[in-house]
Amino acid sequence: MRPRPFSSEAAMLFLNNADVLQVLTMADCVRVHEEGEVELAIGELAARPRFDTIVTTPSPEHYYRWGTVEAASKSLQTQAIRLKSDVIYYEGSGDSLVEEKYAGKPGLYCGLVMLFDTSNGSPLAIIQDGNLQQARVGAKNALGVKYLARENAKTVGMLGSGGQARSHLEAFATVRPIERCNVYSPTKANRERYASEMREKLGIEVIAVNSADEAVDGADIISCNTNAMTPILFPEMVKPGVHITVVSGEWDRAVPRMVDVVPSSAESRLFHGAAPDFSLGRGGAAAVYAAASDSDLRHLVEISGNRYGEVAARQRGGGDTPRRTRSVPLAALIQGTAQGRLHDNEISSSSGVGGGGTAGMSFVVVGKLIYDLARERGLGTEIPTDLFLQDVRN
Repeated sequence: MRPRPFSSEAAMLFLNNADVLQVLTMADCVRVHEEGEVELAIGELAARPRFDTIVTTPSPEHYYRWGTVEAASKSLQTQAIRLKSDVIYYEGSGDSLVEEKYAGKPGLYCGLVMLFDTSNGSPLAIIQDGNLQQARVGAKNALGVKYLARENAKTVGMLGSGGQARSHLEAFATVRPIERCNVYSPTKANRERYASEMREKLGIEVIAVNSADEAVDGADIISCNTNAMTPILFPEMVKPGVHITVVSGEWDRAVPRMVDVVPSSAESRLFHGAAPDFSLGRGGAAAVYAAASDSDLRHLVEISGNRYGEVAARQRGGGDTPRRTRSVPLAALIQGTAQGRLHDNEISSSSGVGGGGTAGMSFVVVGKLIYDLARERGLGTEIPTDLFLQDVRN
């Protein structure tokens, strides 16, 4: 534990990714998500969806993207905002198109969660978001597994071998008796490293396989955890009874039409103004503002695998069969007042990123948990709160 420069009850905390790892467990992360989903449903938590800003850069293939999402919890007396500052670009990886990003230079990233005390308005903490983000997405998808996957689900087909794939397998093992995981990603060294690390961490059988089809064969849970902008999961890979999870645009357009049941999170009460149009869904944000010409934006649509195209264009294909999906309130599943899966052959699914304001909910409940535990254990670097307060009315 490193010494703090000074000690003051009024001091803010700066918490880095190492601090987060010391205090955040997946079981706690799942628990506070359950509490947050219920609080959101009863109107005790206000959350807004993600808004992005896109700006062109000197390189025609690179775009600057700023994104924010936020929420306030009445019970926690805390407001959280998560902000990201990225340069994004797209490149091929195997048969897929992937989104890459950096801040400053490749290999570095800028993402922060800021916490504020709603009882007096003062700032509480600044938290690096890397490990927090991976844990909260895994935990959110674990709720889908907990309440919709078959009770005897033991085998995971993992597509992807990065940080999200790690947090998801840990999260699934928290809510189901997972015994085996077959993992595939295009780079052999990456999937083999994943298998070795997760085998040791979780004490289960983790096997690196040579194709996506081999990874999902016989799986009770199929988990897509990549930065692919083109499909990696196709209808013939999805069998009756499976639960499937997603973090980006990784499914073929026909896959959602196969799903029988999904969990749905509540939306916050809108006190004033117009609700964002989630049907646009550009790049995972409810709204994207741009300092770019029409030709620049058309180029972005072209190079991003149509990620930033209209949903009508991105969902073309997969036949004309109407979706038959039942949407069950997640808060009702948590409280035991609704039934999810009706029989073992149903296909269920969940998304860990969170549409609407549920991503904001994640950051306030997990951020406050991390802050409280770090305070208790004397972790982090103290920052004088006075640096962030002023005597000039703004």
